[in-house]
Amino acid sequence: MIVLHVASPVNVATALCLCQINLRNANRQKYVHLSSDGSSLHAAELIPWGRDALLELEFRDGRYCVRACDGRFLHRDGSLADQPTGDTTFTVEMKSVGQLTGMALRDATGKYLTAVGRDGQVQARNRNIGKDELFVVEDSQPQVVFTAHNGKMASIKQGSRLRSLTKPKCWW
Repeated sequence: MIVLHVASPVNVATALCLCQINLRNANRQKYVHLSSDGSSLHAAELIPWGRDALLELEFRDGRYCVRACDGRFLHRDGSLADQPTGDTTFTVEMKSVGQLTGMALRDATGKYLTAVGRDGQVQARNRNIGKDELFVVEDSQPQVVFTAHNGKMASIKQGSRLRSLTKPKCWW
C-alpha cells in the first residue's frame, strides 16, 4: 500500500491511498478485469491472471475510486474516465446477504455497483444491496513471465508448476 500526502488548495493535508488489488464479485465468484476492448470493467475472469485484472482502490477526500490497470477511473455508468470526478467516487459499505459477505460500493446517487448482464459489466444500477452488489477485495498476487532466447515463455502462477509455453500470439 502506498500512502501519499497531498496539499489541498487550502493547505490542509489530504491522504491519498493507493492499494493494488483484485476484486471478486461475491455472487458470481469471478474477478473484475479490464475488457478486451478497454472500454469498461467486467466481472468475468475465473483467475485474476494478467495486467487486466490488476486494479487500484484509491481513497480521495473521504470516498473511494476504482482505477483500472490503464490508469482510468470507473464511472458509475460503467464507462472509464480519464480523471476522477464525483461520478467516479464511491462509499464503501460492509454487508452480508444470506451466506455471502463483502463490500458494496455506493455512488453519489445512492446506487450500488453491480455486475450486469452475461459479461458482468460493472456499473452502478440498483438502490438495494443484493448478492450481485457484493465484492471481495483480495491482495494481488505477484505474477512473472520469463521469455527465453527462442521466444518461448515460461510462467508460473500460484498453485501451478513451472511450465514452458509456445510463443503466444499476444500477451495480455
